[in-house]
Amino acid sequence: MTAATAAVATFFADAMGALIPSLSDPIMHAVVVVVVLMALAALNVSGVGNATRFNSIMTVAKLAPLAIIIVVGLFSLRLDRLAIGNAPPAADLARGSIFLLFAFLGVESALVPSGEVRTPTRTIPRAIALALAVVVAIYICIQVVTQSALGPALSNSKTPVADAGGILLGPSGRALILVGSAISMFGYVSGMTLAVPRMLFAFGRDGFLFSRLAAVHPRFRTPHVAIVAQTVINILLATTGTFERLAIAANGSILIVYGLCALAVFILRRRNIHTTETPYVAPLGGVVPALAFGAILWLLLSLTRSEWLALAIITAGALVVFAATRGARAVQVIR
Repeated sequence: MTAATAAVATFFADAMGALIPSLSDPIMHAVVVVVVLMALAALNVSGVGNATRFNSIMTVAKLAPLAIIIVVGLFSLRLDRLAIGNAPPAADLARGSIFLLFAFLGVESALVPSGEVRTPTRTIPRAIALALAVVVAIYICIQVVTQSALGPALSNSKTPVADAGGILLGPSGRALILVGSAISMFGYVSGMTLAVPRMLFAFGRDGFLFSRLAAVHPRFRTPHVAIVAQTVINILLATTGTFERLAIAANGSILIVYGLCALAVFILRRRNIHTTETPYVAPLGGVVPALAFGAILWLLLSLTRSEWLALAIITAGALVVFAATRGARAVQVIR
């Protein structure tokens, strides 16, 4: 999630450079990244309620331009451009899908602040299911509309949705989508600034990292130290890395986590662990994890040797931290 947040922050700065040429300079690019991340950190330190309301506003703002393009595009469909000629090779499809996965990263972040949500065992699963259904529907509509508007030019377009907006609505439509894209990325970074520091907070609380990360602000009751630490890490990654490298690092590492979570479902269902609240029972709970694990293995096979090496280094670092903090965790268990 940290790599994903940094990647989108970098891409947001690129988008701002496209909208305002004076911000495309490398120094100004870094300034945009730092200012945005620090501003969002300050917002999140001031309280989870403020951050949540802001994220809701960002969601509406980023969906409005897409809704306009979808409605206009669906009334202007060219079915001849939607026909599928030859199916791509499975290897190419897997490689493309591992980049596509980036668009869905972060859905599990809704679990992170669940301690600050009412009846989380029921609210969170339903919210994730609803969000995924809506997002998939939006992505399908965008793909259909964009492919219909651009035709063969789609494969060579660096900003396909904006180009489709230009064809459907003229120059103002293209500008509308570019602005909407910038808002969307800003909203994503805002959401991750809300969720990811709670992971650091939990690591500090449970003894995996420095206990200071578990500090809570005396007034706002937010994990302010974890938020600041996460922001510093994001700034370092976003100002030194590229979107492509950060995206692959995020996708590969999170796929491994997703795979382990899919396997964990079978163990947890067999143990039949319940909380004091009524648990949410997902339909096809035994089938979906198996299908998910198979799909994850297929996607991971598309990674290159250098990408596997990078993931191995990240995993080794995590294992070293886990081993080094074993004593601290043991003390906490005794207490």
